[in-house]
This record gives sequence, C-alpha cells and structure tokens, in this order.
Amino acid sequence: MKKFMVLMLVGLLLVSVSSAFAQNGRDPMAGLIDKHGGTVSQLGGPSSSIKINAEVGKYACIGWVNAEKLSFVGRANEVKEGEAKFRVESNCNVLVKVDGVPFYKQIGKERFTLKSYMKVGNGNGWREMKAGYNEKETAKPSPVGRGITTYSVKYKAQLGRVSDQPAGEYQGQLIATVYAADYGNR
Repeated sequence: MKKFMVLMLVGLLLVSVSSAFAQNGRDPMAGLIDKHGGTVSQLGGPSSSIKINAEVGKYACIGWVNAEKLSFVGRANEVKEGEAKFRVESNCNVLVKVDGVPFYKQIGKERFTLKSYMKVGNGNGWREMKAGYNEKETAKPSPVGRGITTYSVKYKAQLGRVSDQPAGEYQGQLIATVYAADYGNR
C-alpha cells in the first residue's frame, strides 16, 4: 500500500508541474522580450518583424488606334474631313495635348502645303495646323483622370485653285502628348 501511495504522489506531482508550465495551454515564453528587442516565439527562439513598402511610379501609355485617309478629286477649293482616334491609359491623373502638322508634299526643294485644320472631340471650332510644329503655339492640355480614355481627333484639309497643289500623296501629322498632372491622384 505504501508503494501505491508513493506512486500516486509522484503522479500528482508530475501533473501539477506540467500544468504550471503550460499556463492554461500557452507557451510560458510567448511575449517575452529578448535582449536584442525582438520577441521570443512560441518555439522559444527570438523573432522580429519589419514593414516592407512598394511604390509605383506615375506612368501612362498612348497609342493611335486609326486614322482615315483623305481622298480628293482635285477640284478647286475642295474640302475633305477625316477622323483619327487614340487611347491613353494611365495610373495617375494626366494632361493630354494634341497638335498637328498640316498636309504637305515635298518635290525637290519646293514644299506644297494644304490648308489643314483639326479639333479634338466635339470641341468648339477648328484650329489651323501651322507649317512646322512649334511647341509655343500648341493647344492647352486637358486634364484626364486615371484609367483608359479614347480620344477622337477630327481633321480637314482644303485645296486651293486646281493648279495650286500638284497631284499625288500628301502627308500630315497628329501629335498627342501625355504629361503627369500635379492636381492629386484618384
């Protein structure tokens, strides 16, 4: 009987010691601070954390979708209109500006230019395209928010007298430029 009592006491002692260490199922070392300022993990070793950051720069891409060709018969003062579309995709607020170079044909040293006009979207009135692209005489940029926007640019050209312009291919240019805007982000 003495042996039985001794075994019972030893068993009770083991149960009480293990429950004291477990502290209601929690690691007794959890939450303690080690000497380097980190916390002691549930496995008993030190751990530490640091926040990591990422920054995405302002970016936009632009591309022309299509442009119609103007086909003249060649009559005096004939006018033809066309339309071009371009798309802007940006991750920030941007400014979009559209300018144009008039239709022209180069024969040797002589350059023949058609009166050329343009307007963006359904804007008010036509703006004449000047010979030679000049940054100081360009249209004011219009603000656009983050996302994808498609623009329509209408253009037209007018012939002079029948003999004012030689027959053949003429080329002009539409120039769309995107700038990062400083008026906040959406």
